[in-house]
Amino acid sequence: MKLFIADRKRSPIKLAVAILVLSAATLLAGCGGGGGGNSGSNVVTVNGKVADKLTSKPLASRVVSLSGTSFSATTDASGAFSFAGVTTGTYTLVIKDSLGSTDGAVAVDVSGANGAADDLGTISIDTSGTPPPPPLVRAGK
Repeated sequence: MKLFIADRKRSPIKLAVAILVLSAATLLAGCGGGGGGNSGSNVVTVNGKVADKLTSKPLASRVVSLSGTSFSATTDASGAFSFAGVTTGTYTLVIKDSLGSTDGAVAVDVSGANGAADDLGTISIDTSGTPPPPPLVRAGK
């Protein structure tokens, strides 16, 4: 920077541009290399499990995703899933069966220190698919 200040032959516009470029580079370096730009957000790994609400058994081969993002994972035999690189915030976690039908959705709050893991615990969903009984209808009334 001394080169620009000491070199009085440079125009004031070039000096201003040089200062702006250096300032922008400093700001980007302070944001972790320009990623995200929101200094209040951290990037974490999200872990969790999916289980049947009625039987408490783990649900394997379910597709779990964070709505509005590209994060998606398939649960393993123990119902576990994991997403790496999730920015902290509130999301809707959507769980679908192997045919693509939605089993359930739940709001989750992803939090934690940068680089840490956030364990959502076990998310229980009702997979019975049993519709409620139809209402009673009386003939003639």
